[in-house]
Amino acid sequence: MAIAINKEDYIFVAHFEFYNFSKEGMIYMMNSKGNIIQTIFLPDYPQINGMTFSKNNDNILLLTDYSNTPVCLRVLIRNHDEKNQDKNEDFDKFN
Repeated sequence: MAIAINKEDYIFVAHFEFYNFSKEGMIYMMNSKGNIIQTIFLPDYPQINGMTFSKNNDNILLLTDYSNTPVCLRVLIRNHDEKNQDKNEDFDKFN
């Protein structure tokens, strides 16, 4: 599990799952009351073990995953709509 908080005080909690049980990573975005307002899905990255927000761009969530090989991902966090539960595919892998 990994946790990060952005400048708007939203809490991001990554769900860690072993690759042989699940092929999709999940990050829950919660408000300050602990209510889940969005779930971010990351296909092929279920073993998220670290997260932080970029110091240069506060809507970029940096995370590490060790599903097959160690990778670092950048996830774009869009404007928050508490009713939006769509899958987020705004991420890319870098070394």
